[in-house]
Amino acid sequence: MKMNRRDFIKANAALAAAAVAGTQLPAAEKALAAQGDDGIRWDKAPCRFCGTGCSVLVGTKDGRIVATLGDPDAPVNRGLNCIKGYFLTKIMYGKDPSHQTVAA
Repeated sequence: MKMNRRDFIKANAALAAAAVAGTQLPAAEKALAAQGDDGIRWDKAPCRFCGTGCSVLVGTKDGRIVATLGDPDAPVNRGLNCIKGYFLTKIMYGKDPSHQTVAA
């Protein structure tokens, strides 16, 4: 399945809305998980940003994390992520403003 950036963002937005509503969208999730044709490798990993230990699917391409999804087979989060889980990629590679100097 070929998916462009716009479709990927739409699918993730739908998954985020479903997470807020407390429901699952298995069709959208399976569509994203099945997109291994474009060189993205999906692995299971625990989220370490709180004590819950939710299971996430981490998509990597060329050694860099490019996407994260909730693991639908996990008993803890049942395929849903909290806001930290959906932004794992940005948290990993985002700039940390606390390490910047403040101009006087």
